[in-house]
Amino acid sequence: MSPEQFKGKISKKSDQYALGCVAYELLTGQQLFTADDPYTIGYKHIYEQPVLPRDLNPNIPPAIEIVILKALAKERDDRFENVADFVIALREAVGLPMTQSTPLPPLRNPSTATPPVKKVDGVLDPNSAQRDGSQEHWTHQVPDHHRTLSNTGGASTPQPFVRPPAQTPIANRARARASSNNGSSNSSRTVLAWSVTTGLDHTYYSEPAVLNSVVYAGTYTTTIDNPLKEANQLRALDALTGQQLWAVTTKYGIYDAPVIASGVVYVCAGNINQPGEVYAVDAAAGTVLWSFPTDEFIKVRPTIANDIVYAYPDHAVHALDAQTGNEIWGVTIKAGLAHRPAIASGRMYLITERGYCYALDALTGEKLETFTDLGEVHAAETTVAGINCICSADGELYAIDMQTQQRIWSTRLDKQISGDLILKNGVAYVGSHGGFVGDSANTKLHAIDTTNGQILWVAHLRHEIESAPVVTDNNIVYVSTFGRELYAIDAQNGRILFTSKLGKGRINRPAAEQGMIFVSTGEMHALEIK
Repeated sequence: MSPEQFKGKISKKSDQYALGCVAYELLTGQQLFTADDPYTIGYKHIYEQPVLPRDLNPNIPPAIEIVILKALAKERDDRFENVADFVIALREAVGLPMTQSTPLPPLRNPSTATPPVKKVDGVLDPNSAQRDGSQEHWTHQVPDHHRTLSNTGGASTPQPFVRPPAQTPIANRARARASSNNGSSNSSRTVLAWSVTTGLDHTYYSEPAVLNSVVYAGTYTTTIDNPLKEANQLRALDALTGQQLWAVTTKYGIYDAPVIASGVVYVCAGNINQPGEVYAVDAAAGTVLWSFPTDEFIKVRPTIANDIVYAYPDHAVHALDAQTGNEIWGVTIKAGLAHRPAIASGRMYLITERGYCYALDALTGEKLETFTDLGEVHAAETTVAGINCICSADGELYAIDMQTQQRIWSTRLDKQISGDLILKNGVAYVGSHGGFVGDSANTKLHAIDTTNGQILWVAHLRHEIESAPVVTDNNIVYVSTFGRELYAIDAQNGRILFTSKLGKGRINRPAAEQGMIFVSTGEMHALEIK
């Protein structure tokens, strides 16, 4: 509908606006505006400017963009005199003769454009490299009172077996798919491979992690004093079928993704107003290696660094020996943690809810420095000169040298950071929006060079980003939004490869491996990229 239609007026030029909306979506792959209710849609059509078509699809010629934006003018008098003039202007912009039999040539859609071929030492490399080497896991055993049998009906305990990544079923399927596609890596759509529920009422899957064709995810319940102890579990699912391989019962619910390192799954559990617990579980056998209780509940995933497991209740940090679970050190934070601390080169930077940032020795817990004016500390990275922290304040993202306290660069973003920032290979991926949830004209994912602050690309999304992006080894960024959308974005140029919308609940942060995506909406879903 045109802006004037939302105001109760209509004219012949309203049809021209509608046709412009269709042309916009055909050429960009995205609707002009989206929202969850018609009132917000009407507001956007009346008052907000759309994202420029060339920002979504750089292959659109500038002349065509000018014509489409004229047809989408807010005021009727600023549009073409009639639809025929709009069509003529569009054909002239494309360079077609004025005949009735000549169709408009198709423009390259951003979701189907072929990504550039990478070069390795100056030689074209059409195939993506695969990881090799198998994972190792500890054989340390403790009495296991948590483990339950697989729901397949088998009565025997599975034998520990860790598959090398290159021999996993997902890797085999990926190779078969690549062979059938003649080695092409261009992916434009997803197919639902499977979906599973927890099998219990009011019990849901949390954010997943995947490694070697096994999906690991916790469960939690929204029912207080649930009599079923199976409502709180860490589960391992076959990545190709969704079949449960093993389950470990925990005392409390698991709300964030597990972390997998050296064949061990580390996970934090905790319910509000109750204590918490950290678990280390053998990834192959599903046996509990150790657990560590905390006085306060834990809802965020741990960090693994230098054979130390760092767990973060709201008002404390615990550093645990990764092999034994013994506490190395612990500190209490009166004001509470604002978010997960950042660790680099043996230092931990934690920000409190009062805005103070403390630098701790990550090996001993000793407080080294206190900072009062850094804003939010999103990440830390090691550089040749020392440690840089990536921070934000007042709509500005900046890098600061933690030794000299000098800003290295700063970049102006929108009003608010959307989701969490993630670092990968010297690039910071961070979302932003203009302060209005669901604002399609101002919801963006930025890729920023952490050496100089240069914005490498910007991807425009339809809704606010839900959580931290996931960046895979084959240069694809996956990000979920509050609109229950899952985006796949080319990490090299910001081109949107495809979007998927699934489930009825919120979409958690996805996990990906070898052409498959795993995401929880309360149910666990597996999507295969075709």
